[in-house]
Amino acid sequence: MLRDAASPTDVQQGALGDCWLLSALALLAERPPLLKALLPTRVANDAGAYHVRLCCDGEWRTLLLDDLLPCTAGGAPAFGSAARRQLWVCAA
Repeated sequence: MLRDAASPTDVQQGALGDCWLLSALALLAERPPLLKALLPTRVANDAGAYHVRLCCDGEWRTLLLDDLLPCTAGGAPAFGSAARRQLWVCAA
């Protein structure tokens, strides 16, 4: 899920124009305790499922996400990708 420490330069824009989300992820990369709190699952598992904590309408929720990501016709993740093949950018 993460290689070494996260870096703001890991976050790369995808095809959807969701720079507001990606800029928030880049900020999280600069604050490891926040990133750790939002991503309780720290390693990939065999089932391809990961826990992510998000705040919705002022309430914190832990969601179970899978690793099936929407991709462009060229095979790149549609939302965004990480420079060092890390999953945390795509999962968030």
